[in-house]
Amino acid sequence: MGCASLTYFLVVTSLNIVDGLTVHVNFDAPKLNPYGPFMSYTAPIIQKARFEKCIGAKVPECADQNFYPIVPGPLL
Repeated sequence: MGCASLTYFLVVTSLNIVDGLTVHVNFDAPKLNPYGPFMSYTAPIIQKARFEKCIGAKVPECADQNFYPIVPGPLL
């Protein structure tokens, strides 16, 4: 099983961590909507600590991580 959203991110060439709250995203060319890869519910930004063990054969065991995400505030 691979990443179903990989095609959204093929245009991203690198990421630079600026500080604890800021990431600089570099693209392969100028984009009309640079936020596109990060706006869709099919391509969310996920927490490394919560998903780092969810690879390969462990993917089926990660239902809680997928269906009960940790969010920064109330869902409206």
